[in-house]
Amino acid sequence: MCIRDRYKGANDDDTIEKMQQISARECMKLLELADTTKKVLKKYRQCFLYNKSYMIIDSYLNVDGCPSILRVLQEKNSKDVVMPSNLEVIREVTDEKEYFSHVMCNPDWKMPPEDKRKVELSEQHSHP
Repeated sequence: MCIRDRYKGANDDDTIEKMQQISARECMKLLELADTTKKVLKKYRQCFLYNKSYMIIDSYLNVDGCPSILRVLQEKNSKDVVMPSNLEVIREVTDEKEYFSHVMCNPDWKMPPEDKRKVELSEQHSHP
């Protein structure tokens, strides 16, 4: 079992992630502290490298609209992200709190209707 900490670095643009192995006992202690008003997010994660960028697609399986969110990690001095041609990006949601995991785990979370409509249209066009 691993636990992940995320915090801001020296610059506002830097986010530092630290993962560490924890024991089963530590895991049990942390589970006792879990917020029972939130639901556990179930997601399917796909990770791959593309044009020197590390890409992560998280597909959320148990929330309204089942959104898939792409995260791109790249070298600090990289200017532009080159996207794989087989991925369709519907819109940028990087700084939108609505799509943060700690918001999406609220039992009453709903995908914004306009986003839901765009996803449905995209799926219709990709499966004629």
